[in-house]
Amino acid sequence: MNTDLKPRICRTPDECFEAAWEDGEGDRMPEHQIERMVTRHRPYLLVPDEEQTPAA
Repeated sequence: MNTDLKPRICRTPDECFEAAWEDGEGDRMPEHQIERMVTRHRPYLLVPDEEQTPAA
C-alpha cells in the first residue's frame, strides 16, 4: 500500500469524484467534503480554473 501518493489537483467537484473513482477510492462522500476531499490514501484538492494559469 503506497502512502506517498501526491495530491491530485482537480478543477471541479465532478473531476475530483472521477479521479477518486479512477484511483479506486470510489467511496461516496458528503457534498460538504468536496472541497477538502481526503480519501484513505490520497488527498484531492479542488482548485477552481481561475486559480490556474491558462494552458496556452
